[in-house]
Amino acid sequence: MLYVIGNKRFSVSVESTGAQPVSVKKDGKEMLWQNENGAWDKSAPILFPFGGNVKVIVDGKEYPKSFHGVVRNKEFSFVSQTQSALTLFLKSSEETKKVYPFDFEFTVTYAVRNTALYITYEVLNPSVDNPLYFACGGHESFNIDGKLDDYFVQFEKTEKFSCVYIDRDGNPIDRPKTCPVSDVLYFKDFPILNSETLVCKNVKSSFVKLVKKDGETVAETHFKGFKNLLFWRAEQSPYICIEPWKNLPDILGKEDIEFKDKAGVEKVLPQSVKTVKRKIVY
Repeated sequence: MLYVIGNKRFSVSVESTGAQPVSVKKDGKEMLWQNENGAWDKSAPILFPFGGNVKVIVDGKEYPKSFHGVVRNKEFSFVSQTQSALTLFLKSSEETKKVYPFDFEFTVTYAVRNTALYITYEVLNPSVDNPLYFACGGHESFNIDGKLDDYFVQFEKTEKFSCVYIDRDGNPIDRPKTCPVSDVLYFKDFPILNSETLVCKNVKSSFVKLVKKDGETVAETHFKGFKNLLFWRAEQSPYICIEPWKNLPDILGKEDIEFKDKAGVEKVLPQSVKTVKRKIVY
């Protein structure tokens, strides 16, 4: 099922499968990747209850790996819709518990104001006895005109973060990169090749701007509460994904520890809700 919200200048189309935005149009221009060359069939998937290649161990039991969590291909239920907002819902099932053994109720709301998209995740723990542990991440694509080398990322703050590349399977690449102390990351200095991902850890900024070298701002993505920022695209395609993640893939840390002890994983007490909010301004 496809849902559309928006106004005269700005519209967002959301598919019920994965609760994923599949089109964002500003003044008639498509801002999201539309898989023109068949390189990637997503646009802005939700990563829950973790991003990347993560080993889930709970109470000593290891569960089969599920890349990018369990919700991105699941059918969400309709909750409500207005002209400017949409809410969809998914709850845990026997299928999700095969790889992520927690009961959960996950609600996502998209709201449009002017040319901004507000994203809210609500994670409810329905258990009366046991805490729930989760992380999450965004994976929004941004269309570009021309070469990625013609773009850069402007950070809110001057950063001294560490950078590493991982391949399409989540494995580390032996190509260390020194990140300068700066408030700008130039893609010409950090090439993203062969569907690799550039991972920037311990980011202090709460938002970044994607900017073309002529000064045009493509979008501004806000991610307060997220410490990691990842950049990815498939096969040199004309887009870039800017991905705020709470957790990191296992290859950047220790794999064989309990899921609840992994960096970026948050706790939801029984019968409680935790809310995560982001915003993208186009």
